[in-house]
Amino acid sequence: MGHGMERITSPHNPAVQAARALLQRRERQTARAFLIEGMRIVEEAVQAGVILRTLFLCPEMLGPAATALVAGWSTNADRVVELAPAALRALADTETPQGVIAVVDLPDTIMPALHPRDALVLVLDGVRDPGNVGTLIRTAAAAGCTAFVTTAGSADAFAPKVVRAAMGMHFRLPVIADVAWEWLGPTIAALPVSYVTDGDATRTYDTVDWTRGAAIVVGHEDRGVSPDALAWCTGTVVIPMARDVESLNAAMSGAVVLFEATRQRRNAGIATKVLSYLENTVK
Repeated sequence: MGHGMERITSPHNPAVQAARALLQRRERQTARAFLIEGMRIVEEAVQAGVILRTLFLCPEMLGPAATALVAGWSTNADRVVELAPAALRALADTETPQGVIAVVDLPDTIMPALHPRDALVLVLDGVRDPGNVGTLIRTAAAAGCTAFVTTAGSADAFAPKVVRAAMGMHFRLPVIADVAWEWLGPTIAALPVSYVTDGDATRTYDTVDWTRGAAIVVGHEDRGVSPDALAWCTGTVVIPMARDVESLNAAMSGAVVLFEATRQRRNAGIATKVLSYLENTVK
C-alpha cells in the first residue's frame, strides 16, 4: 500500500459523506464532480488520463491482487483513502460493491469542433430512462461518435445508473449534458445532415446519406422529440418494423440508426480507397 494512506472506518466520516452527497444531481452540479464505481469504470478513467480527485478502496472487498492493481492507480489520484467495508458500502450505489470508487471532475460543457465532412453526433432530446442514456453513451463510443449530447429534460448523464450502464465510455468521447436547443441548434443546423427518429416519419433511416457530417436525434420514450429539435433538424426518419409491433425503445432506435451510419461510412471509406488506387495506377 502507498505511504501515508489514510484509513477511514466510519460511514459518518466527513470525506465519505461529502462523496456520498454526489449521488444527488444538485450536489454533482455544485461540486462539479461525479462518482465512478467498480474496477472496469475506474480503470477506463485512469487509462484515459483522468485525474481522480479521490480514490477510495477497500482491501477486504478487493482481495490482494485487485488491491495491488488499484493502489497502482494512485499516481492518477490527488487523494487515496482506504475504507473499511461499512464505510465503502455507505458510499456505493450498487448492491454488491467491488471495493473501488472514485470522485472525478464533471467535464466542461464544450462542444468540440464538428467537421462538416465527417462529424457524427448523437443527441438525446428528453430521454428519461438512465439505462437508455448510459447504453447510448456506450453505443455512441462504439460507433466512433464525435460527441454525445443531452438536452435539458433528459436523465442526468452523470447519474450513477447512467455511469454504470455506460461502462466507462464517458471517458472515450465528449459527453455534453443538459444543454438548451438555443445553444445546440445552430451547431446541429450547420451539419449537412441531421435527422430525428420518429415513428410517424415517412422516410426510412437507411435511405439517408450518412457519409457526411451528421447528427442523429433520439427523443423521449413516449412523447418523442421536442418542437425545437424538429425546427433545427433536416427531417425525420423511421425504422420500419413488422405490423402491430410497438416502436423500439430509445436505446435500440439510436443504436440501429448509428450503426447504419457507421456501415455507410465504412463502405464509403473502402470505396474511396479503391477509387484512389485506380486513379493512381490506371493512367
